[in-house]
Amino acid sequence: INVTAGEMNRNTTLAAGLYSYNCSIAGNQNYTNAYAAASFTINPAIPVATLSFSPASPVNYPQLVNVTCSNNAPGSVVLLRDVPVVDATGELGRNVTLGAGTHSYNCTLPASQNYTAAQSLGSYVVNLGPGNVSLLLNGSASNLNGTYLSPVNASASTLYGAVNLYKNTVLDNGENSQAIIPGAGYYNYTAFSSGNANYSYATITRFANITRAVPVLGLALSSLSVGR
Repeated sequence: INVTAGEMNRNTTLAAGLYSYNCSIAGNQNYTNAYAAASFTINPAIPVATLSFSPASPVNYPQLVNVTCSNNAPGSVVLLRDVPVVDATGELGRNVTLGAGTHSYNCTLPASQNYTAAQSLGSYVVNLGPGNVSLLLNGSASNLNGTYLSPVNASASTLYGAVNLYKNTVLDNGENSQAIIPGAGYYNYTAFSSGNANYSYATITRFANITRAVPVLGLALSSLSVGR
């Protein structure tokens, strides 16, 4: 390609690659022909890709997370997440909710003629959200005082996972939400929620103090007539 007019004595930006130049001058009456050759290589530029997270890690579930990957070269980045790999490119710059766990990110800018590939690695931690468990004694979220023959209804429930009801440390799911009449005594009711993949376990304890009932006695007197 004859670049005499376009490049001679001018600053020119060339794409990365190997270039060979030939310069020749035609001779005349006083000079012979002259010829010179040179070659040089332009290496691809090295770009930088940078992963950013908002808000910063760690967070508690549930939390909207925004992941971006900036770069200083033309081209579109590819964002990969987790193992097995998920193509998360569509999540770039968007608010998403991630499950609890440690998420691995790989942001890659593919190589091109003028730029090498660039990569940025990062991880994001989402902690388990707070668990949930409810324990009501006779419909009240408090300890219970009663007397013998008064029914006790211990009701345990959870929003996440499974729930177990313990009475005096013994598993007693059969009494969950059932009105029973316990004997006089001091009872420890504990509800335990297992949680799930995104929420932690939770536990709560309440006490029922059942005192002895006071019996009611009736005394009947009758008069007797004694014959003379």
